Amino acid sequence: MQSGFIRGDSTVNQLIDFVHTIYQNGDKGQITRAIYLDFIKAFDRVWLRGLLHKLEMKGICGSLLSWFQSYVSDREIITVINGSLSSPQKVNRGVPQGSVLGPLLFLVFIDDIGESLNSCTRLFADDTVIHHSDSDIHDLTAHLNSDLLKMHQWSVEWQLPLNEQKCESMTFSYNLTPPPLVINNISLNEVKQRKHLGIFLTSKLDWLVHQ
Repeated sequence: MQSGFIRGDSTVNQLIDFVHTIYQNGDKGQITRAIYLDFIKAFDRVWLRGLLHKLEMKGICGSLLSWFQSYVSDREIITVINGSLSSPQKVNRGVPQGSVLGPLLFLVFIDDIGESLNSCTRLFADDTVIHHSDSDIHDLTAHLNSDLLKMHQWSVEWQLPLNEQKCESMTFSYNLTPPPLVINNISLNEVKQRKHLGIFLTSKLDWLVHQ
């Protein structure tokens, strides 16, 4: 579910739906765990050959695909420091930031990020959250660890590296110490409070942090 750069959608819509899902599953006796993924300089690291492949898979072909290839290829950057210009450097990764098409191309690149996962995936631009609910914390953890393995494989295949040290998890439950979640042999940092789309959420959903 992508809400970033989508007309008529917003952080509010996604936040309300996310919190409602947690409460709704809690009423069924289920625990929800959320994983907050962090990609390293996501917009700047988009693999251009992979992006063009995904455009082609979405039906972009012929002269239009050639136009997109020209648009993202052979770009150069120049650094200015105290009025002095560096020599031009070729840019072989990333979508053009500050452009109209840059955000759209980024959305195309990450659009399939949750296709192989069995958990719910929520996207707002490059903010990515995976969450799942279950009445058994061990089954829940095994389910999410399986999806984290798939997420790592997607990251490697499409050359969009994760910063595992900054990925975090949160378990929405009272006084529960959950088993670790692991990606690429690194245990995620389990937090009790985290900023989610501009609002601080706590594991107890008590909202006291906003008083």
